Order: sequence, then structure tokens, then C-alpha cells
Amino acid sequence: MKIIKRVQGHDIVLDYKRVKSYPHGFIRFRVYKMLGKYKRVFLYNTCLTSLDIKRIKRNGYQINEEVNICML
Repeated sequence: MKIIKRVQGHDIVLDYKRVKSYPHGFIRFRVYKMLGKYKRVFLYNTCLTSLDIKRIKRNGYQINEEVNICML
């Protein structure tokens, strides 16, 4: 999931990679800052719920959810 935030007039792209799902709806993400199209820098770990993701969408951040399909 990629979130585009506007900080001091500049767009910053944060890439949230899912690490693990926990009971009661918590999902642990690793957050990376995108420096180019493919280069990224690790920032921090965070836990979010589906309610937190809805709040992020409601606050006006742009969210791109990518679904990776692996073919075996």
C-alpha cells in the first residue's frame, strides 16, 4: 500500500509493506520512504487496524493499494 503525504508543499511517498497479521484485526507494516521508482529507505514499523486505514483515507491522503498475484 502506498500513501502519498504532502509535507511543506512536497509530496512524500510512503510504502507500507505487510509483515504479519495478528488476531483482533491488527496488521504489522514496515514503512519505507520511496526515493525513486524502485529505491526505498526503511523508516519504522507500525501496527494498523482496518479502522486506522479508513481514517487515513478519510483525512485526504492518496492511497494506492497494489495486489501482488503470484502464479505457481
